[in-house]
Amino acid sequence: MSMEAGELNLFWAQLLVEELSRCGVGRVCLSPGSRSTALTTAVALHPTLERIMHVDERGAAFHALGYARATGRPAAVICTSGTAAANYLPAVIEASIDRIPLIVITADRPPELRDTQANQTIDQVGLYGRYVRWQVDMPCPSPDIAPEYVLTTVDEAVCRALRPPAGPVHLNCMIRKPFLPATLGPLAGFTWPSEAPYTQREIPRLLPSEALLGRFAATLDGARRGVLVVGGGLGGEAGTRAVAALAERLRWPVFADIGSGLRLGHRASYLIQHHELQFAGSYLDDLLQPDVLVVIGGRLVGSRLGQFVAEATPDALWRLQAHPERDDADHLGGVVVEGDIAATCGELLARVRPGACTAWASPIVDLECAARECFPAGEGEPAVVRRLSQLLPAEHGLWLAASQSVREMNLFGDPRCAAVRVGSNRGASGIDGTIASAIGFAAGLGRPVTLLIGDLALLHDLNSLAMLREATQPVIIVVVNNHGGAIFGQLPVAAHQAIFTPYFLTPHGLSFCRAAELFDLPYAQAASVSDLEEVYLQAAQQPVSTLIEVQTEPGDYQAALQAWLRCLPPRN
Repeated sequence: MSMEAGELNLFWAQLLVEELSRCGVGRVCLSPGSRSTALTTAVALHPTLERIMHVDERGAAFHALGYARATGRPAAVICTSGTAAANYLPAVIEASIDRIPLIVITADRPPELRDTQANQTIDQVGLYGRYVRWQVDMPCPSPDIAPEYVLTTVDEAVCRALRPPAGPVHLNCMIRKPFLPATLGPLAGFTWPSEAPYTQREIPRLLPSEALLGRFAATLDGARRGVLVVGGGLGGEAGTRAVAALAERLRWPVFADIGSGLRLGHRASYLIQHHELQFAGSYLDDLLQPDVLVVIGGRLVGSRLGQFVAEATPDALWRLQAHPERDDADHLGGVVVEGDIAATCGELLARVRPGACTAWASPIVDLECAARECFPAGEGEPAVVRRLSQLLPAEHGLWLAASQSVREMNLFGDPRCAAVRVGSNRGASGIDGTIASAIGFAAGLGRPVTLLIGDLALLHDLNSLAMLREATQPVIIVVVNNHGGAIFGQLPVAAHQAIFTPYFLTPHGLSFCRAAELFDLPYAQAASVSDLEEVYLQAAQQPVSTLIEVQTEPGDYQAALQAWLRCLPPRN
């Protein structure tokens, strides 16, 4: 079939977009630009794809990242050439480190305009370096190249994004002018053999060998003082349920980090959810001496729990992870079991005998029960976090900003709250794109989301508030405004106020009421914990997004921790 250049551009773009849809990519995040005209038009003409337009490529990419965290399926991002593509890099890095599937599609200049100082042209080949799982520099649409090339390239990209270790892939699409034909219409000129993708690929699941599973199960059965530590990266709700079932069978003390999905809303007595408090009070120094230590999942938010894992000296250390990469910053060694978390825990469940919470663990469990009941009354940031966790509706998700917010919910969150799905960008642990990620998370979950965020993280992603106009699910943003980077107050440099205040704390003196007005968001301010309860519950009943600002003073984090410790029974 003979086509002019504009017709070919749209034809290839429509092939690409349709094949993405057939491969299960249901959402595309777009940013405006000229060189990507054919790609954007193909998305606009597609009958079923969800799409969201955002002027900032960085926010668009983090929206896609949040969506993929919620669903386990990749979203695609599409942008024009030049530095637009460079703005995807923070989200690409986060997706790579935390193994989140992401399809990055960038428009680019044709070969004759490269390295010529042509406007809006940079070297986009290999732009994301080692942070992508696969990349291809796609040629300009040509009648000399079979259209099946486009389909198999998309199929390969989606497969590479999903197979372990999951992560971002990059399709760099060279496009010549004219970008579009004079007449636009649905895809014509190619017929798929079936309703399936052109190349049908099954994403393999990693499973340990029978021999290794047998050794693992025998170690679990033989433990006298077993301890289970659970971090993030479990593979969503299926992984969390499988770990919970294995924990129920073992009945060991289970130290559940906020990323595990077991920290909030799960009430089993053997779950040690206030472990950071117990470690801070040195309650566990003499109690916690496991002979078998099992770590499931990725990195831990709780620094004290991480220190325990690094310093423990068990007879046997086993680590279950869902990917083949080295995940051992403390160089602990032990036995690494590589496998899909849900499937591997299911295999272990069929092999291990039911256990019991033995006498040696009773003091740890008793301390956990006391910690749940004795949180001190008061105001300030920790009380805000505690109360917010208690107010969360069961039908909500929870997104936590990657700095102080996620740490405080890990420490102060009430485990007796609703069992909500929790998300946070803890791969590179940056504050980039927090609002955008939360909005994408809500879209992927298909339910409202509460976002707990600090003032600096909100300022860093302020323009993503514009996305809430198109959001399919409301997001309640609770911003804790302590007027700067209070988390840095825990660093030694805080003793040097002349340096600390302007260069680390960075006080700004701003309130967010006018930001809410700018983006046409309902706004409320809470001056106390009781105020927060009133305005949050009102917001949770509304079908629209709301910005709630809580003004606090920096420095109450450690004070609240010490007050809580004083409420616990004295150490024997």
